[in-house]
Amino acid sequence: MLDRIMSYFTRRKRIRRNANLIRKVVLRLGYNSDIENLEILFATDLKHDAINVVIGDDCILHGKIILYNIASKVIIGNRVYIGPQTTLFCNRAITIENDVLLSWGITIIDTNAHSIRFEERKMDVLNWKKGLKNWENIRSAPVLIRSKVWVGFNSIITKGVTIGQEAIISCGSVVVKNVEENSVVGGNPSRLIKRNEA
Repeated sequence: MLDRIMSYFTRRKRIRRNANLIRKVVLRLGYNSDIENLEILFATDLKHDAINVVIGDDCILHGKIILYNIASKVIIGNRVYIGPQTTLFCNRAITIENDVLLSWGITIIDTNAHSIRFEERKMDVLNWKKGLKNWENIRSAPVLIRSKVWVGFNSIITKGVTIGQEAIISCGSVVVKNVEENSVVGGNPSRLIKRNEA
């Protein structure tokens, strides 16, 4: 089961007083970032000293980050905005570079979360009831969002995708393959609408 492990604090003074809590949740927080409306959830028992979430400076982050295992890694650069109801599901790695705008209601997921073969997933529900999850036959691949990207509301970004610098993802898009830099894409699945060059 997912357990909410931390409520966040926006004032640095309050964060310093709760330094032990931050060490427990394996979070590295940059300067002057507002994470009051961000939840980080773990789908596993967390007993290690690695850093799972790195947040840069001057960010405003809402929504949720869900970490599926102790090796999951989310890295968020400087001056990033993540809107309400946006969720990052991380099994391996999600990296969001500097100056990225993620609107509301976005889903970013670096895994299929289930096997594509029925025989390998048929016990999933019964295993969940026991608190178990077998990732052995599930495909995962890192997601990378380069600097200065803007992603419109209700978009979905799937495993293995790299979005090039200064690209724009139109609202409601489903991104299943790489997006070139300085391009505008949209649709399901997303396709090139135009180049966005000055």
